[in-house]
Amino acid sequence: MTLEITPKIVSEYQFRCFCGAPVVTTHKTAAICPNCDTAFELRRVRKRASQGWDTASSVSPQDMLQLVKKPVVYTALYFLLLYDLWDLLHC
Repeated sequence: MTLEITPKIVSEYQFRCFCGAPVVTTHKTAAICPNCDTAFELRRVRKRASQGWDTASSVSPQDMLQLVKKPVVYTALYFLLLYDLWDLLHC
């Protein structure tokens, strides 16, 4: 029976300091910027679950009507103007 030694996983953290210098560290507790000697505390932040689009509850029919109303009115007026111009040219 042979024992397999699992390698230790080393995480490398890469980010930029406020002065613009790249900072690379493997420590979880703190990092120091090589340019301005600013100390940083590294904290792990959990990602939120992605929230899908919930359009049914966020947009009411009145809001949708307001969104559609203006372009429809302008389109109708544009066609009426074109019809009037065409009618004037053919009289």
